[in-house]
Amino acid sequence: MYAFEYAVAITNKAMSNPTRVYENDGYQYILRIAFFSEWVYSEWDAPGLLEEILNTKSGYAEMRWDFIPGWYIAGRVDYMGFSTIEDTRTASSAGGEKIHWDVPFVRIEPGLAWRFRREAMIKGVYQHTEYSETLREDIDLFALQLHMVFIVDAHVHQSITKGITGETPLRNQGSIRMRFG
Repeated sequence: MYAFEYAVAITNKAMSNPTRVYENDGYQYILRIAFFSEWVYSEWDAPGLLEEILNTKSGYAEMRWDFIPGWYIAGRVDYMGFSTIEDTRTASSAGGEKIHWDVPFVRIEPGLAWRFRREAMIKGVYQHTEYSETLREDIDLFALQLHMVFIVDAHVHQSITKGITGETPLRNQGSIRMRFG
């Protein structure tokens, strides 16, 4: 996995934590960009089924830009490819030809998010999946998400845990953050 995050800021307060808007009033972003990337190659054999070694290659690259406090845009590109095997289907007109053992695809996903409270964020994301073969239709999706953080006191957590496991938790300190969404 490859990742980097870069932030530059101007503020009239101390720059003790340049990634959090909530801690210094007057904080302003000039630039904050994050980039993540990963590539995976896997292979295995299927004795008695195939003579070829099956493999798959997949990866993604993701970038996020916080352009003003509370707002960011992000984008992601995914790829998954599969090795080829000999086509042994009896009804196939392409008998004996090499085909992918599953359908390779590329997925593109841009999105926009607004954190309107410390505990709440709304995101809109568009996703386009394009298959390299006509066996599957391309897919276009749009999603609107609401992320909320709820604070649950320790005594409430204790009664929930006791109800689920039948045991009383050992510690009863502080509060617990739960994320839904």
